[in-house]
This record gives sequence, structure tokens and C-alpha cells, in this order.
Amino acid sequence: MANVTLDPQGRLLAFRVVPPLIDEQPGSASAPDWAALFAEAGLEMTNFNPTESRWIPPINSDSRGAWEGVYPQQPQISLRIEAAAYRGRVVWFEMIGPWTESSLRSPARRASGANLIPVVFLLVTLLASVPLARRNLRLGRGDHKGAFRLALFVFALYLLQWAFTANFVSGSIEWNLFGRINLPFGLFLSVVVWLIYLALEPYVRRRWPQRIIGWSRLLAGHARDPLVGRDLLLGGLFAIASSLLIPLTLKWPGLTITQPGMAEIVTLQGFRGFASFYLSSLPFQVLGAVSVLFVLMLLSILLRREWLAFAVSWLVWTLFFGGAPGSRGWLAVGLYATLLLVIQARFGLLATAAYFACYNMTRNYPITSDFSAWYAGGTIFALGVVVAICGYGFYTSLGGQKVFAGKLLEE
Repeated sequence: MANVTLDPQGRLLAFRVVPPLIDEQPGSASAPDWAALFAEAGLEMTNFNPTESRWIPPINSDSRGAWEGVYPQQPQISLRIEAAAYRGRVVWFEMIGPWTESSLRSPARRASGANLIPVVFLLVTLLASVPLARRNLRLGRGDHKGAFRLALFVFALYLLQWAFTANFVSGSIEWNLFGRINLPFGLFLSVVVWLIYLALEPYVRRRWPQRIIGWSRLLAGHARDPLVGRDLLLGGLFAIASSLLIPLTLKWPGLTITQPGMAEIVTLQGFRGFASFYLSSLPFQVLGAVSVLFVLMLLSILLRREWLAFAVSWLVWTLFFGGAPGSRGWLAVGLYATLLLVIQARFGLLATAAYFACYNMTRNYPITSDFSAWYAGGTIFALGVVVAICGYGFYTSLGGQKVFAGKLLEE
């Protein structure tokens, strides 16, 4: 087994290889070629001073080496090189910066409240859905056909994601993995979505019917309905607004804030990575939109005021996801929560799902204006999905009218 880590320019950052289980050539061996490692890392070995090795190699070895110096492009940053070899062959190489040592020496980080909130949020939603769904089934309420189609859609997305992600091999082990891991989780996710939607839909239809009209029409198979197109278009436009406005808040003078998330590593792995990540995230975007509406519905019933339910939701979202104490991350999160709740209150469930699906593209995919960059494929894929959703929504919302017809802007 070998593991090689490179930077975006193809320079070596780390290397490790597991030696054979059986030592077939016992005895002494030649000295390892440490200089080759420095050359692959784009470093001059003569610029580094040999020092005593302090890092224990994670691989079995019989010789070790260590050097200290600085980064060539950033001489103010110290750099430590640790390496190990076995029988004259290099088995481990690591570039160690100040951040590496500080992170390893710091106390183990416990799960913060912000990390636990999504889990608790989903768990509360699921537990509250069980008695409501059971009651609706017993009374014959709810859109059973729509719930089944939604669950089938989620299951199909999960299977497609697995097909793009997996590296298939011949043999029964592939079927065993599918039967024991992939199939059960896909079914579990589908059942969760089915359960929450079946518990939610009758109450929303009775209290807030205007917020699920487009969603219900889409589940009924009316994908070309103008209201469906309107919701998709507005969800995409709100996502674009979020992706433009939130980074501006992160650059506000005098604010110390948490930085936005970086692109997911899988989105740097070509078309399979683009498609697999998007397909794997879509079920959770749908589940997130349904869960947000479910919680708003429960809060409005408990608090007996719709505006109060939205206000409490905004406060909880902003305070728990707004960053560490003393930071101003709440400014960006508060803006995000405001746009999310506005689109949920004004346009409903389908627009919220489209908002999640489009905003996910701009946040988790690499976005660049340099289309000659090696990672520009992720930008093209992300923008293509957003443009496709907004374009289809715009065309469908016209209700059959021609885009450039003379009567389009007339009353």
C-alpha cells in the first residue's frame, strides 16, 4: 500500500508506503536517497540543516532523518522535514509546518454545539414525525402517492451516487458491500424522507397550503406547471444572491469572523467527483428543506404565532451556527438564515429545496474565473447546474409564452 500527497502544482507533500510483510532480503542495505525526496518536493536539500529526528514514523523503518529550514516562497515560515527508510528504501516522508505541531499538541477537540445542532435537529424532527405519521396513516390523511414518489426519488439519487463513486471489481465482494452497506442506508434515507413528509404534509396543507402548491404539483408529475417553474427560478436566484452577499459580509472592515467552507475534495476529482458529490448531497438538500418547514410548523403550533415561530427559528439558527464566542460569524449566518426563512415564508417548500440545491453548488465546488485552471471543471459543472435550474424555471414559468414576444411586457 502506498499513499502520495501532492500540492496543486504537483510537488510532494507527504509519502508513505508499507513494506512487505516478509523480509526476504535480511542484512544491511544501502543508504536511502533522501535528496530525491527533496527534489520531488521542489526543495533544495542544501538549504536545510540536518537535525535529530523527533517524530516517530508510522511505518516500520530501520533508519530516520530530519532537517529544518524555511519555505522557499515564504521564508518567515519554518519548515521541518521528517523521513524514514527500511532496507534502503524510503517508506515515509512528511513536511511539517508550525500549524501541524500546534494542532497535534492541542487538547482533543470535543464536538461543539454547532456540530451537534444538525444531528439534534434531525433527531427531534424524526422522533416528532413518528406519532404524527402514524396518526395520519390511521386516519387516511396525507399525500401517500407523493410521499412514495419522493422516497423513490431519494433512493434513486443514492443509487446513482453510489454508481458514480464506487470503483467496481469483479467478484461477490461487490454485491456483499452493496447488500450490507449501500442498500440499507439508501432504504433508511428514503424511509426517513417518506416518514417526515407523511407527517408534515396534511398539517401544512391545512395551515399553509400556499407553501406547498408548487411542490405538490411537481410530485404529481406536472413538471411544466408555471408555478413549479417560478419556485425553481426564485430558489436559484436567492441562492445566487446568498453566494454573492455572504462573502461581502466576510470582508466587512473590523470584523473577526469564521471563514467560509472550502471546496469539497471530491469535487476536484473530475466528472465522477462532480456528479457523485451533487447526487449524494441532493437527498439531504430535500430532507433539509422538508425538515425546516416541519420545525416551523411545530413552532407555529406551539407558539401560536407564525411570526414568532420564524423569529425563534432565526435566532436559534444564527446563534448556534454563528461561530465561536467573540467572533462575528453570526453576521454571515444571520444573512443566510434571513434569506432562507424569507423564501420559505413567501414562496414555500419547492423554492427552499431549489435554494439549497443551488447554494450547495456555489459553496462546495471550486469557483474561479480562470477557466484555464486545472480545477475549473468544478466551476463549469456548478454553474451549469445552477443555470440549468434557473433557465428551466424561467422558461417554464412563462406558461407557454414566447420569451421575446412583443406582448411579453404588455399588460
